[in-house]
Amino acid sequence: MNCTALEKVDIVSDSTIDIYAFTNTGLTSIDLNDVTVKQAAFTKCSKLKTINFNENVVLEYNSFLNCQNLVSINVPEVRANVLSTNYNWTSNAFNDCPNLIQINGKAIIHPFLQPPMFYNRSYDKFFKKYFNACQNVGFVTQYEDDYCDYIVETKITPDMTDLMKARILHDWIINKVTYDSDEKSARKNHVTSSVFMNDSTVCDGYARGYARLMNAAGMEAYYLNGTDFMDGVTHAWNLVNINGNYFHVDVCWDDGGNKPRYSYFLLTDSEVKQYGAHASWNVEVIINDRPVSYTGGSTDAVNLIGDLNGDGNIEWTDLDLIKKWLKGKVSLTNEQLGRADLNLDGNITAADEDIIQQYYESNMDQTFRQFLKSTIFPNLAPLPSWL
Repeated sequence: MNCTALEKVDIVSDSTIDIYAFTNTGLTSIDLNDVTVKQAAFTKCSKLKTINFNENVVLEYNSFLNCQNLVSINVPEVRANVLSTNYNWTSNAFNDCPNLIQINGKAIIHPFLQPPMFYNRSYDKFFKKYFNACQNVGFVTQYEDDYCDYIVETKITPDMTDLMKARILHDWIINKVTYDSDEKSARKNHVTSSVFMNDSTVCDGYARGYARLMNAAGMEAYYLNGTDFMDGVTHAWNLVNINGNYFHVDVCWDDGGNKPRYSYFLLTDSEVKQYGAHASWNVEVIINDRPVSYTGGSTDAVNLIGDLNGDGNIEWTDLDLIKKWLKGKVSLTNEQLGRADLNLDGNITAADEDIIQQYYESNMDQTFRQFLKSTIFPNLAPLPSWL
């Protein structure tokens, strides 16, 4: 440990390399055959570029943590271009190896392939098994970047409103994954790649994946980490900016299985606090797949969807504003327009006017959000299949 001048070591078979044994050494390459590598045994080996393995190597959590210049790992091929999946490796042995982009000297990410095959097809099972819970690993980051770019290029068009982009990406995640109730605490469910690499995740993964997609689409979106004061349950969701209005979006809680729901889509601070696990939160950004506190300006979500005049209520004045705007008699700001698309179809039309009219004529014995949740949202037309 800390022998920075140590460049080479011969490790005999049937050895156990204990915790921190070669941390922060000057090793440039390693041959590992029939050995067990304990947690953090090779942490911070900044000169390490290549590791050669045989099939009988055990890798524990963070075995090669923060080896910043590791480029390639070499493993035996069972047959031409096919890798074994019988290794005893944890799926996060290589955390924080941002330049690890090759296996057996081959770059495994191929952006010209359509998902879910953004990588060398022969490495598919190997990749998913041994890297599905890692953080800040080069080819996993490339995979996520290319997948997000693909979704944005194929699902988003320049003429779409911010709200429509937010809805499409919200729905895409819900259609892509299901909630993993069997392995809630599994590490594979608490990384961004869970949305793109796996078929299931938990609230943490939903929130990380949605923020990543929204950012890829040029949208401002944050990861929220909250705790229910009553029972101490932690939960994750998002905060998004729609035309200058901040709103809460909980993609996980909107996952209705057969179709997306919008019960937790575009909520204000006061609205979201009504739901236990959203009582308080920290606003964070995901950097290298880890939440970091947001230190920018205010992100208060105060304006209700449908509240065009910003007085905190949905009433005849809002109905009057949208009627006059549709007739070209008044102008609305971008922020007001961001709160006026009540049927979430990407346009502000007489259909949105009708929604406020229906609410106004219902004697307003429930909140506007409750009205939307019970009357409008369940009957929304599905998005076209090409989206």
